[in-house]
Amino acid sequence: MSTKPLYSIRLPAGLRQLMKEMTEVNWQEEITRLVEELVKSKRKERLLAEAKELREKMTVEVSAGDLIREDRDAR
Repeated sequence: MSTKPLYSIRLPAGLRQLMKEMTEVNWQEEITRLVEELVKSKRKERLLAEAKELREKMTVEVSAGDLIREDRDAR
């Protein structure tokens, strides 16, 4: 008995017939693997976009040279 949730999709009849002919392929494993890869890729893209937005909001209005000068003058 599977404890995993079920997710169903509709496939064109021709595609489904071709899949049935390929008995050597475990379609459940293949589709699960492909969905996992896609989810990881999309999640990574989303996280990188969020990080980029945060980075843009964190821009410093002081130049690096000014910060270095201030640090040197404080010594």
